[in-house]
Amino acid sequence: MPALTISTVYLISGANRGIGFGLTEVLAKRPGTVVFAGARDPTNATALNALAEKYPHSVHVLKLTSGSTEDNKSAVVEIEKTVGQLDVVIANAATGGYYGSLLTTPGEEFLNHFNINTLGPVTLFQAVHSLLIKSPSGAPHFCVISSAVGSTELGLSFGAAAYSASKAAVNHLTKIIHTEHEADGIIATAIHPGWVATDMGNFGASSLGMTEAPVTLAESVAGILSHIDGATRSEKSGKFWNFARTSGNFWDINESVLPW
Repeated sequence: MPALTISTVYLISGANRGIGFGLTEVLAKRPGTVVFAGARDPTNATALNALAEKYPHSVHVLKLTSGSTEDNKSAVVEIEKTVGQLDVVIANAATGGYYGSLLTTPGEEFLNHFNINTLGPVTLFQAVHSLLIKSPSGAPHFCVISSAVGSTELGLSFGAAAYSASKAAVNHLTKIIHTEHEADGIIATAIHPGWVATDMGNFGASSLGMTEAPVTLAESVAGILSHIDGATRSEKSGKFWNFARTSGNFWDINESVLPW
């Protein structure tokens, strides 16, 4: 890799599509930024590979399977070998392709959602911790892309019991990271990205008779990064952030910080 001044190194899981790809695309354009973009099957991540070709110094595609200890450890080894630092980790990979009430959802759907949406970020954190705490920024950040349906106080599910339960669990674990790693200076946040017009978001919208989800990818990415850029532990860590305050529709939430 040619010598260049590196300001911030990111690792993003689930970067081959949706929010993960949107974040990678925006960050790739920032001077001095390096993004390690995780995908379960890099050979089929056409758009992501094209982005890496366009920004060869900024984007590096990695094999990263949610919940795979081997993939996560291998990714960290590659990051350390390539740039020697890691500043921000965005645990974005998730599944949400099943809609059903608690009464009707099969047990295997709960297991699938928990394995990817809950244990996935845990496995990722366990792998990146040793490199993250060496961040020269002094403000290492582990961010989980969650969902407002994971707020137990708000009690939203929209008929997606398995998905909402898995997000509630990962929210709790994010708070544990904040508590257990105060001495490391780690910033641990969960962020609700909005109801975004991605494949997953549009699938949910169609189940309610809507043409597509109401939040654009650009709006979501900008909102997410507003809570990551310049974050400090005292200001941001241990909180469940809303990508933006919105109001007027039944799906909107007019709060900056969501209740766990």
